[in-house]
Amino acid sequence: MRNKLKILILLVLATAVSCSTVLGAAVNQYTSYFRVSSVFIPADEMTACSVSIYIKDENGSPLSGKTVTVSASLTGASVTQPGATDASGMCTAVVKSRKLGECNITASCDAVAIKENYIPNASFESGSGGDADSWAEAGTHTRNNEQHHGSTGWALKSLNTPQNATFSAMLNFPSYSYFKMSGWMYNSLTAGSQYCDMNDSHLPPSGDPESEDLSLFGTRGLGA
Repeated sequence: MRNKLKILILLVLATAVSCSTVLGAAVNQYTSYFRVSSVFIPADEMTACSVSIYIKDENGSPLSGKTVTVSASLTGASVTQPGATDASGMCTAVVKSRKLGECNITASCDAVAIKENYIPNASFESGSGGDADSWAEAGTHTRNNEQHHGSTGWALKSLNTPQNATFSAMLNFPSYSYFKMSGWMYNSLTAGSQYCDMNDSHLPPSGDPESEDLSLFGTRGLGA
């Protein structure tokens, strides 16, 4: 049986640091993201884990010619750094290891930490008018710029009373992945709850007993 290296993804809340005047669009921490090809690889110093990084500005537009730095926390892991981002804002790094253990993968570009975000169009920047790409508004929600967070310019607003749920496009991720959920919610509720979750998803009883549906509840109240 071959030893295997477990790749863990470190999700970090990052802030952009600017030390000088930068010409052109800035890298955005919310719209940029990366993906890994596998969360488990053999620790044989030959099998590769690909890290695909997508660099975008605050409008979700790809940024070409950007330099991305990828790091691996495990001693014995090696990283082949990616070339400059292409026209689609993408570049690819390669991680291998000769040592067994857990390894946190991180990426940064222009002093901005890039997070692995599986939610498509998480900040609703991509879209047209009230239609956010990869979200099923179904007449109950609309893309809206009345309330938004940070450098992003859009949010998703519920149109109905009582409010209804809306859904993102289907998420694809490796088995045995670990998740951290975060977000910003605004409401004026005096009763009820505002929350986001993973569509009440649980593995069947025969699956991983530690699996659970992540839920994130907003604070109730005007401007909360």
